[in-house]
Amino acid sequence: LSPFGGNLEGVRAASLAYFGKEPSRLTPAEAALLVALPQSPEALRPDRHPEAAMQARNRVLDRAAEAGLISIAEAQAAKQAAIPAGRYAMPFLAPHLAERLARAETADTITTTLDAGLQAGVERLFSLASPVADPGASAAVMIVDNRTGEVLVDVGALDYFNERRDGMVDMTRAIRSPGSALKPFIYGEAFARRLIHPAMLIDDRPRDIGGYRPTNFDDGFHGVVTMRQALAASLNVPAVAVLDRLGAQTFDTVWREAGLQLHYPTGDARPGLPLALGGVGVSLETMVTAYAALASGGEVPRLHYLSEVSSEEAGRLMPEFAAWYVADTLREAPRANGFTQYGRHGDIAFKTGTSYGYRDAWALGFTANYTVGVWLGRPDGGSCNGCVGIEAAAPVMLAVFDLLPDSGGRALPIPPDDALVVRTAALPTYLQRFDRTPESEGPQLAFPIDGTVLRLAQRDAVTDVLPLRADGGEQPYLWLVNGAPVETNRSGEAVWVPDGAGFVSVSVTDAAGRSASADVFVELVARN
Repeated sequence: LSPFGGNLEGVRAASLAYFGKEPSRLTPAEAALLVALPQSPEALRPDRHPEAAMQARNRVLDRAAEAGLISIAEAQAAKQAAIPAGRYAMPFLAPHLAERLARAETADTITTTLDAGLQAGVERLFSLASPVADPGASAAVMIVDNRTGEVLVDVGALDYFNERRDGMVDMTRAIRSPGSALKPFIYGEAFARRLIHPAMLIDDRPRDIGGYRPTNFDDGFHGVVTMRQALAASLNVPAVAVLDRLGAQTFDTVWREAGLQLHYPTGDARPGLPLALGGVGVSLETMVTAYAALASGGEVPRLHYLSEVSSEEAGRLMPEFAAWYVADTLREAPRANGFTQYGRHGDIAFKTGTSYGYRDAWALGFTANYTVGVWLGRPDGGSCNGCVGIEAAAPVMLAVFDLLPDSGGRALPIPPDDALVVRTAALPTYLQRFDRTPESEGPQLAFPIDGTVLRLAQRDAVTDVLPLRADGGEQPYLWLVNGAPVETNRSGEAVWVPDGAGFVSVSVTDAAGRSASADVFVELVARN
């Protein structure tokens, strides 16, 4: 590349620096100056030696007129143009990605998939104000086109030149704790294996799961909820219970086979239940890929940054029906500040995450066409003041979505044919409740006891009133005496009034259809 003074090399760099435009838009006067500069780049620098630069330019214009490239009149007019007195600020978009591609690629010109307008717009959001108050915090944002896998925006840090914020560290690829942002995929894989259903009931209560006792973010418990409600509210206890039933190793294997990498603490390479709540490491790039898969019916796109790379499916993360269950739930999750209930914000399916100690704040959302991922936190891994997903990262995600064109519909508008969209009562029995009632032996008669003789006092043809009692089974009970139903009182107790002496058969049946019976002999004894 030819030198043009200072650190400028190449016609395009000089054109942008001295005239703020692409070479194709240069005037004859501007083009002539750039032709002259390489002859003596430092001596002819227009910002330092304007008179020498003007004379050199004019000589080029004269030669161009003599060669018939321009008319004499055009040359004279061009000589009246001013010499640039300084430099324009050079474009400085996506520096982290630019450095990465420059190291990896050998071509003189690298054409990326980035949308320059969108990239500049997102970077401008951060230049106006930091999304968090912590002076050591940084931020990262990615936007992906779900249809092609093209990365449209790649912001690696809040401020590239800010040393206090470690601005030169590319946080799109840094390994961080995702907080609750993995929960949708735990539910999704359990949906895929038909271990659970969005309408299945689960009791959000204190649990000891293999010695692990998770608590919710609000330190409370919410009782019986559906799986849909548990995911939408990001409840911790149900998520850990579902992962326990699914298997942490199974979850990890599914991700690895789909080309998605999770990182575990040093010395503890085995996946465990804490991964449901962020006890694992993952990059923003990987998380955006996973959420783009939800928007694509479970198909994992191969993200790419170079325009000459064609879109390629990396694999499948989950079946389409499972992805639809998750997307439909996330689309109706509680809204963050700034969300509109309807319109374009109503089409966004999203999930936030906050890691232990408020070190990371995440917001990942998608529509039919776009996936947006936002990460906030301190690159040094310290606790970050104000880094809460729903409060800090979600508003940034919304502002980014506002820069995008309308996506033309909700995340997954039509339920797949194999999606079961029903209420809890219409589900198969095994999918109605997560906590299955253990099988019992059914009801056991406590009174009367089989084979006994009941000696009752005769009182003017009316015998004693006898309570019928049973233990176990599932209430309510159905009592029969000699095949005839026995009524219960207001307290739900069954009482029997024998109508005479003789053998009597008493039976009880519980709500599950299990029964017990007793044969007794009633003997009436005259009253003294």
